Amino acid sequence: MAPASEEVTRDLVIDVVLDVLDAEGFDAVRVRDVANRSRVSSKTIYKLFGTRDDLIVAAIVRFMDRTVYANFTLPDAGESMYQATVRTARAMFEPFERHPLLLEAFHRARTGPGRGPLSELGRAAAYRVRDHLMSQEDDAYNRDYEEILDNVITGLIGRCVQGEISASDIVPSIERTVARLALAHARDDTNA
Repeated sequence: MAPASEEVTRDLVIDVVLDVLDAEGFDAVRVRDVANRSRVSSKTIYKLFGTRDDLIVAAIVRFMDRTVYANFTLPDAGESMYQATVRTARAMFEPFERHPLLLEAFHRARTGPGRGPLSELGRAAAYRVRDHLMSQEDDAYNRDYEEILDNVITGLIGRCVQGEISASDIVPSIERTVARLALAHARDDTNA
């Protein structure tokens, strides 16, 4: 198979996997069914992707890169940490409000085998915004802010995947958390 043909085949297979994830969820992705839908042999799919987990990660990487991380922008001049964080949270989670089964797939892919490319892509996108945003604050505050926000987001995604909250509840919870962090930080600055 020529490299251009491999790329076309990869794209076709990934499109099918994204359709299955979006319509039926993570557990519905079976290589045999993907092969039938894409008219590509299972052998070719395994040759291109290695494992089912790697196939799912490749599909989620595509979704995140094109639908989520492409909307991450650097903070505008004068934009507060609160405003930039909330804007970035919206860019992250609004696509999942339209595609809630993909949020579960994202969660399972980023915590499962083969997650390396997904983690690297996410870190690169988030750190680009974070580094610019946090250059205005002290290192201790930045570490605390990042750890708190990461734990809150991870918990919210987990609660959503478990059915306790909807994807549309995530951004308002992040907004409240960031507002309280900003308020506490402002109080610390006033008392210093």
